[in-house]
Amino acid sequence: MKLNTTKIDTIDEIRLIRDEWNELHSRCSYSSIYNSHDYLFSACNSFHLEPDSLYFLIVRKSENNKLVAIFPFILTDYNWHRVKFHIIIYAGLNEADKPYPIIDSRLEKEAWQATIDHIKMDKHRWQFLELVEISEGLSAPTIIADQFSSFPFYQKLEKDVDSPIFDLNINWLEFWGMHKKMRKKVRKMQSDFGESMQFKILNDADGMKNYLNAYMELESKSWKFERKIGISRSDSYINFYTQFFQKLASKNNLFFGFLYIDDQLVSAEIAYTCGEIVYFSHGSFDKSFNRYSPGMVSTCLFLKYFHESRYSKGDFLAGFSHYVNPWASSIQRSFNQTIYRITPKLITAYLFGIAAKLIFTPFKLIKKKFIGQKIKLEK
Repeated sequence: MKLNTTKIDTIDEIRLIRDEWNELHSRCSYSSIYNSHDYLFSACNSFHLEPDSLYFLIVRKSENNKLVAIFPFILTDYNWHRVKFHIIIYAGLNEADKPYPIIDSRLEKEAWQATIDHIKMDKHRWQFLELVEISEGLSAPTIIADQFSSFPFYQKLEKDVDSPIFDLNINWLEFWGMHKKMRKKVRKMQSDFGESMQFKILNDADGMKNYLNAYMELESKSWKFERKIGISRSDSYINFYTQFFQKLASKNNLFFGFLYIDDQLVSAEIAYTCGEIVYFSHGSFDKSFNRYSPGMVSTCLFLKYFHESRYSKGDFLAGFSHYVNPWASSIQRSFNQTIYRITPKLITAYLFGIAAKLIFTPFKLIKKKFIGQKIKLEK
């Protein structure tokens, strides 16, 4: 079967293939909220506005022009050993979790091959291709390794971050009974605050903006504000989440879980749904309630809502949810795969990096030792 790969690089072109995208998404090999049209259109419209940054590769059957794959990439600057290069990465990566292309499940290998052929032909535009958080069990690493196995390419496959996965079909009382620490934290708050403590699930589309604003206000009282992370870190992030949440809320795919003491919001959770999967994506709490671990309490109550519902799987963000690992049904492993296109410039930067390390490392060690001795003498 012959496949044709073309590039689209404007927001309008991405908008125009929405219906085809949604149809392909329903039959792709790895369906996720993070490779949906709603997510990626909102991300591109908020984060990737620079000219020539979009690098979406579209694969169609030659015989009937049917869409069989979308590789939602961007082409951006990348500093490596203090030298500027160009790298191909997934679009919307700053807020995505375990991103993956949208590929017809029957044509996984063929679509990757057609896309890689196109990328190779366009080799003068990039020096790095990086695919992050490739979920264990997917065929991409093997296919990519075969396609970039010879000079002038070098590849590296490394372990990436893990995700806690929850079986939501488990009886809640059985799950509750297995986790003593969880029970202790919830009961402590219930004991201290009694009827003043309430947990509410909110997902009506009309209230979405108010719920988002309440969540962002709570973030300003949390550790996330100090570290400048979270939904409200900048205007572009607020713009992205406003767009994305509007799309999700209109389809009943957005849920807020708010923990109140009287009328005060002390902890909050946000989840997206796609098919039978719940994506537990955000959480924040008022740091003045630290001693109660309110984030753990609200996460527990949020999980309870989705247990024994129409959803079968709960997926927490890779690399950011270690505190729930003891509760998880399983841990999803992932990998990072990087392709280097070897050029004289790349070799020079690599050698420069080695030389800099050899020259400056001894000075750093001497400086560290000197500062340590100085502190010791001052004491």
